[in-house]
Amino acid sequence: IPASTTFAPGGAVVTSDLEVAGTLSSASDVTVNGGDVTGAGTITHSGGTFLVDETGSFGGNTAWTFNNLTFGNGSGAATTTTTGSGAITVGATLTIAANQILDAASKTWYIDGTGAAFVTTGTFTANASTISYRNISSATPASTTYYNLDFAPASGTPTYTFGSTAVNVSNNLTLSGAGPIV
Repeated sequence: IPASTTFAPGGAVVTSDLEVAGTLSSASDVTVNGGDVTGAGTITHSGGTFLVDETGSFGGNTAWTFNNLTFGNGSGAATTTTTGSGAITVGATLTIAANQILDAASKTWYIDGTGAAFVTTGTFTANASTISYRNISSATPASTTYYNLDFAPASGTPTYTFGSTAVNVSNNLTLSGAGPIV
């Protein structure tokens, strides 16, 4: 998507790779089968699922927002490596599918969904990233190893319920206005 251009598709989009210099504004499913989603532009994905499949790079230096963001389709081994400094916000569910590795690098990932809003059947490599749960009702954090784990709801006192498997934090655990953590 060229600079100074806004692409607002009226339906689903399927592409090999996606380089965003302008703006992608979509409320439909977007599938990137080549593994690369990069650029200095803006992504505002407000509905459906944004699927990134195959090995590649993901990110830029601007903040991107997604409804559902999924890495991998569950078949074939692939690795997604995040790049750039722009934060990623996921309004519903962030999913790492089976056979997929997500290298979160040093990005900040805001997860605003409720329930199981971060699903990891694949592999999450935290590196120096921050995962921030910001929902305002309740969530079940993924059982994985985090580098920085932050609970920072926009308002209210949500309940965060951990499953029966371990949650590890290798650097900072921050509780900012969260309600019960059970």
